[in-house]
Amino acid sequence: MRIAILVFLSAAFLMGCRSTVQGDRAYDTNAIRGRIVSALPPGWSLLPHQDDTQRRFTSSYFTDPRTDSFILVGPQPNHIDWTDKDGLPHREYLAKECLYVSVMPVSFQPKFQRGFKVGPPPPLVYKSEAVRVYAWVSHYVADTNRTDVILKQATLISSPEVHLSWKGWRKDLAVALKK
Repeated sequence: MRIAILVFLSAAFLMGCRSTVQGDRAYDTNAIRGRIVSALPPGWSLLPHQDDTQRRFTSSYFTDPRTDSFILVGPQPNHIDWTDKDGLPHREYLAKECLYVSVMPVSFQPKFQRGFKVGPPPPLVYKSEAVRVYAWVSHYVADTNRTDVILKQATLISSPEVHLSWKGWRKDLAVALKK
């Protein structure tokens, strides 16, 4: 009887190790990123790095060292309205539509803070046996020098909600990631 229990426990342990190895093998960030890029419509491109906004989410929520975060930027511009110290209004097109994407192994479960200061958590857009993918709509500002000047001169800043030109992005990403 003891031998049967030892054999069962050993088999269960080895099966657990085997599935972890398979799961890690299935979590290939280069392949996942490639499938996501293959789903991009014309005019969209990959920025392989993060900006400060995405980095805050990554460092707060997606702390697994295997997390891969990047930005998908679209062609549609987004403006910033601001008022200077003399009360004069300005509109500048410094931003473009974007998706912040974070990919992590399914074994990692992020812990999201709740509350007014942090805003809503990034939405989970895809999950499989190997991977979780979160993506959220935002805007990407490439000209950070001009933005810094505006921040120093502005008394009021606003920008409209971003509506992506890529309407079916959730479905397209899910289809590409299932391949």
